[in-house]
Amino acid sequence: MKKVALFMGELFDEYQIEVTKSLEAEAKRRGYRLDVFINFGVYGNNFMYAEGEKSMIRLPHFEDYAGIIMATDTFELPGYEEELVRYVRKNYQKPIVSLRTDKDDVYSIIIDDEKSMEMMVEHFITVHHFDRICFMTGKMNMTDAQRRLQGYKNVMEKYNIPITEHMVFEGDYWRNAGAAAVDWFFDQDERPQAIICSNDYMAISVCDALRDRGIKVPEEVAVSGFDDLDEAKFYVPSMTTMRVPTDKMGVRAIELLDEILAGKDPDKKQMVPVNQQVRGSCGCGHHFATESMQTLLKQKVKLENVLAQVAYMSVSFDNADSIESLMQTANFYARRLPFSTLYICFNDQEELDNLEEDDKPPYSEHMILNTILGGNEPLFVEERFERSQLLPDKYLREGQTLYTVALHDRVDYFGYVAMYVDELNNIQHIFQIWLLALADALGKLKMYKDSEALSELREKYEIDALTGIGNRRKLERVVRNKHERLSSLGERFGLVSVDMDDLKVINDTYGHPEGDKALTGLAHILEEECRGDGAAARMGGDEFAVCLDYSGEAQIKDYIARIRRRIDEDNASGAHKYTLSASIGYVLTQKDVPLMESIMLADDKMYEEKRCKKKVRSRRI
Repeated sequence: MKKVALFMGELFDEYQIEVTKSLEAEAKRRGYRLDVFINFGVYGNNFMYAEGEKSMIRLPHFEDYAGIIMATDTFELPGYEEELVRYVRKNYQKPIVSLRTDKDDVYSIIIDDEKSMEMMVEHFITVHHFDRICFMTGKMNMTDAQRRLQGYKNVMEKYNIPITEHMVFEGDYWRNAGAAAVDWFFDQDERPQAIICSNDYMAISVCDALRDRGIKVPEEVAVSGFDDLDEAKFYVPSMTTMRVPTDKMGVRAIELLDEILAGKDPDKKQMVPVNQQVRGSCGCGHHFATESMQTLLKQKVKLENVLAQVAYMSVSFDNADSIESLMQTANFYARRLPFSTLYICFNDQEELDNLEEDDKPPYSEHMILNTILGGNEPLFVEERFERSQLLPDKYLREGQTLYTVALHDRVDYFGYVAMYVDELNNIQHIFQIWLLALADALGKLKMYKDSEALSELREKYEIDALTGIGNRRKLERVVRNKHERLSSLGERFGLVSVDMDDLKVINDTYGHPEGDKALTGLAHILEEECRGDGAAARMGGDEFAVCLDYSGEAQIKDYIARIRRRIDEDNASGAHKYTLSASIGYVLTQKDVPLMESIMLADDKMYEEKRCKKKVRSRRI
């Protein structure tokens, strides 16, 4: 089967999703397999992380692809587009198609920005009979911004409407300049009747600025945008704009590759038409696009779910202390994403280590498929394969699009994640956070492995200095990991709360060193009796807790009985003058009971026993 490579930035935004879907459908119809190579932008001035994202250029074997499609205006990495074109041109002779960006050295599928903007300006003049129409451009170093401005000028000239200095303002294609633009437009004798913007983000910022000044849209000033983003539909009033036909762009890109490969000589520049969307912001349509309400509510629910998961995700990944436990955590959160399957592919480090330092590429020629995520449990496979395949043959799905994204931190290249996606629309917002958390955790594991001293430091960080058993940090990590398994697989576990009785009496009567011995003695009993079946920890002072792997109440009761028997044996030995005693409560966790509620229930039972002991002693007195 012939293959096409698509390079896409920030895949899970609205435009990227729509164009990818259309490319996938047309590629499948014409007998191509689409492989998508994703890159994300970099926040802040993080040069090394940007280099990791750019490594996607070196991942595919381009000789295996019939052609390359680039969504160049989605690349947020400086220089990524130029490096990609230069690398392909230097090493391969493959047709390259650029989407939405006009480039002289490759085939380009673009919209007719000039004619599209002419259509919008004509609407305001012929339908609304406006003659005081201002224009907010995009970044003027960009070709599309220049063409859209020219379309505005063409129509204004056609109708003999003069353009004065304060009728044009250079914007930023983002939300930052709306207030400045409105100030500029209103700094003239006659206020504008309409403000046409080169994209929706700027149009929304202009509407916000007008509202802040008490100016009604569209009653006093009409506004329009360009691109037809979801946000423009949801805005009140809903935005009059131009819709870029992403479906037609995707279809035309695959058609164009077919023509080139068939030996035809199509034009370098391919134009697709733009559709005008007339809505409330110009005064023609409804103020609110009611058909978008359901979509808006669904997005709200998605974001709420994302926030709920993100709050715990980074902590859970950080607690992983091995590849196995890390993949358990990764799988737990991946199952909440709408993926069919994710494949974690690591570099063959031994192969890379045999290369000269200056010649080391970001990816080895052979990769190791380490783990498959998506089921109830991660599947560890450790299969070696040639990188040109992206996955071992038996995991490739005929006719399905494979998505790949680099797996790296600021220093190291670990490999990549390959995935099959059930529904692109449902993985916005959360996937990049998951990926960053996974890569960061891999970096920490590598750091611990590379530095024995740091590994020892981490172990000490989770050990109670007095008793030598785990501390609160260790127990929190163990309990959190078990609770994740409880939530996903329903595997129950036991929580035991232990409080040593009369520590203050021992300290006051025999001294603090003797109290410390009593605490240490109880700690060792708790740990020795659960060894292999859980973890014991000193939570602070005279409080202990034990997390047990037991799924039955009888097993927990047997553990507690062993503790009491050991305490009795210790007291009978006559090794100390005081009587060692502990109050104990327990709970067997349930899937539908919150973790904190379970912990509090175990504590309540322990304190009830302690209160009963005090009542018995008081009656004796």
